[in-house]
Amino acid sequence: MEETGREVALIAVMGPTGSGKTTFINLVSGSNLQVGKSLKSCTDELIDTAGFDDTEKTQADVLREIAAYLKTSYEDGRLLTGIIYMHRISDRRIGGIARESFRLFRKTCGDGAMQNVVIVTNMWGDVRKEDGEARERELMTDSLFFKDALDHGARMLRHHNTLESAHAIIREMMENVPKALNMQREMVDEHRGIADTEAGRVLQMKLDQQEEKHKMEIKVLRDEINRLLEQLKTSSLAHQQEINDLRSAHDRLNRKVEQIEVEKEKLRQPLPLPRWRELCLIM
Repeated sequence: MEETGREVALIAVMGPTGSGKTTFINLVSGSNLQVGKSLKSCTDELIDTAGFDDTEKTQADVLREIAAYLKTSYEDGRLLTGIIYMHRISDRRIGGIARESFRLFRKTCGDGAMQNVVIVTNMWGDVRKEDGEARERELMTDSLFFKDALDHGARMLRHHNTLESAHAIIREMMENVPKALNMQREMVDEHRGIADTEAGRVLQMKLDQQEEKHKMEIKVLRDEINRLLEQLKTSSLAHQQEINDLRSAHDRLNRKVEQIEVEKEKLRQPLPLPRWRELCLIM
C-alpha cells in the first residue's frame, strides 16, 4: 500500500491508563470525550486508545481493539500522521508494567514509524521543576525507558495542561509525512493474524511465561497437599486447615491459568469491529 498524504491528519493518542490521554483530547476539543473514544474534526482526527495497563480490559483485549482500528484505517487508505504517547512526569519511577506497555507500543508502531511519534510528558504542575527535569533527562538517556525510541527519531515534548501547549504539540505533528505502522503492514500487507505480529508475539511470550510460572507453582502446591494428606492419616486433623488453604491457593492458580488460556485464544480469534465513536469539531 502506498504511503500518501491526506487532507485529514490522523493522530493516535496512546499511553498508560491515567496518563492524561482523554484530558489532553478534551482540552484540544473543548468537549467531554469519554475514555476509549475518538475525536474527529474537519482538519484532524485524534484517536483516544485504551492503555495496555487498563484495569477493566486485558492486554489482549486492548491489543485487539487497537489492531482492529489500525487494520481498518489502513485498508481504507488512511495513514497515521502522528502518534502521541502520554507519560506522567510526576511518576517517580517506571515500573515493570509501564515498561512492558511501552514495549508493546514500540512493537505496534515499529522503528520505521518512530519519526512520527511524540512522547508527551505532562503533569509538570505536580512536581518541582528541578525534579521533573531530572526525570526527563533519565527518561531520555536510559535505554530502559525512552532512549531507543528517541534514537530512532521520536521526539519528547512537554505539555503544561494549557490549550496553547496542546495545540503546539498537534501543530508540530501536522508537518509529518503519514506512515504505516509496523502492525498495519504485518496484518494487511503480510496477511498475518494478530498473534503473528511482533506485538502479538511479545504478548504471547509474556502469557506463556506467566502460564509456565503458575503451573510450576501449582505443582509445588499439589506436592505439598499430597504430603500433608499423608500426614493426616496418622495425625488426625492437625493439618486440615493448612490443606484447605493450600487447596484454595491451588484453585486460584488454576483459574489464572484458565484465564491465560482465554487470553491466548483471543490473539488467535478474528478481530472485532472498531468501536470508537467519532465527534466533529473545528479547531
